[in-house]
Amino acid sequence: MKKIILLAFVLLIHLKVSAQDGPPPKIANASFKKGTYYLLKKPSVAHASGVVVMLPGLTDAIYSPLFQSALADSLIKKGYIVMIPILTDDNMHLAISDDDMKNLGLMLSDLITKQFVNRRSSPIILGGMSVGGTTAIRFYQRYKEKRVEGNFNITCVYAVDPPLDLERLYNSLEKMHDVAMLTVLKEPYSNTKSLNEQLKACSPLSYVGTTTAAFDYTKLRMYCEPDIQWYLNHKMEVTDMNVVDCSAYYRQLKQNQANKVELILTNDRGYRQPGNIRHPHSWSIIDVGDFLKWIE
Repeated sequence: MKKIILLAFVLLIHLKVSAQDGPPPKIANASFKKGTYYLLKKPSVAHASGVVVMLPGLTDAIYSPLFQSALADSLIKKGYIVMIPILTDDNMHLAISDDDMKNLGLMLSDLITKQFVNRRSSPIILGGMSVGGTTAIRFYQRYKEKRVEGNFNITCVYAVDPPLDLERLYNSLEKMHDVAMLTVLKEPYSNTKSLNEQLKACSPLSYVGTTTAAFDYTKLRMYCEPDIQWYLNHKMEVTDMNVVDCSAYYRQLKQNQANKVELILTNDRGYRQPGNIRHPHSWSIIDVGDFLKWIE
């Protein structure tokens, strides 16, 4: 039954996107990992203002960044190229390994080359929803350590309610008996090391690297909507909220006063489509107007 509902939902999304101006093209390249690609939405202007990367949440519909808030449309109207990387087969698997980060770098380079984006002057705003936001921060960490090839002018990184401690996320999912998501988190990892060790190694919060605090030039924003009552009503605890990770990461980064990092806490902004259903873990917690000012 769940599969039928999911298929119907994906069909509805496709029809909604198609009804506007057709679905965005899927751009693939032989150099990308098998089955991966990115979606591309371009403005009508000759010279784009920059590139905004919108990584969808883990297992979310690939078009979800386009219809879950007005952000994508507003960015395109402002002259930005919107890129939606799909780092695994239709976004149904965890993609946060070093190989995945290199693959994202290849996608960015491919877009920059094909769309004639100026590598030095055109800003790249990198971010995503949930684990997509985690992936964005992880990519930035590895890029600053020169573990990812390419030359990118990343001026802003943003993350919408990201779980920055994947071990904590796994433990929360265990309490909720969410077998499907637990399977997704375990899938990429071998049995040669403990699962906890491998999740820690890929978690921005617990990762100890040489550039953990490298947000002195590039700005970072994390968005969370800590609606405690909503989480309690859905059989979760305060410690299951991603704001726990984000607040710890914020405190860690602010030990260096030069870091340009913000934790934006919102109230009653989170709603999901279709149906405008209340959910604090949503793209819509971003204030679009404020975001557009922030990236300028």
